[in-house]
Amino acid sequence: MGKQLSRELTSQHLAFVENYMIHFSARRAAKEAGYAQEGYAYELLRKPKIKEEIEKRTQAASDARIGLKDRVIDELTSIAFATLSDVGRFGPSGLEVNDHDQIPDSTKRAIQEFTVKVDKDNFTQKVRFHNKVQALEILGKHLGMFKEQEVNVNIKPYIIRRRNGEEVELGVKEETSEEE
Repeated sequence: MGKQLSRELTSQHLAFVENYMIHFSARRAAKEAGYAQEGYAYELLRKPKIKEEIEKRTQAASDARIGLKDRVIDELTSIAFATLSDVGRFGPSGLEVNDHDQIPDSTKRAIQEFTVKVDKDNFTQKVRFHNKVQALEILGKHLGMFKEQEVNVNIKPYIIRRRNGEEVELGVKEETSEEE
């Protein structure tokens, strides 16, 4: 079979788990791990140690996705709420930029471009942030803040009935209602 790594988990078992985690097909994973019997794949999935290893790896992958999602939200938040006052202050000659270590890390991540231009008579600094409105929009959508309201319009014919029993349609009567 395979080299024994623990009491029940062999190198072949680990190969099965690794292949299973790639495409989630037990038969294919068993074949790629070198198992000859085609029906053995589902028995492997029921082995407690293999099941435990798959659950551990699935949880680790899930945690990694959650961590990545949190990082993306942190980056968007940095961009959305960065201000020039975090970078420096305005003085008589324009923006006086703080020392690098005085600028918060979140603000540093929000800066797209920092340019220093030195001419014969002038010294100018330019700070350009990533798109703040776009970051706010993405965050707002993520939080469900921008849901469109549905408006239902019921159109019913406006009919009058004459004394002789004849019905005459005069037009339409609109009834509107807003749903939240």
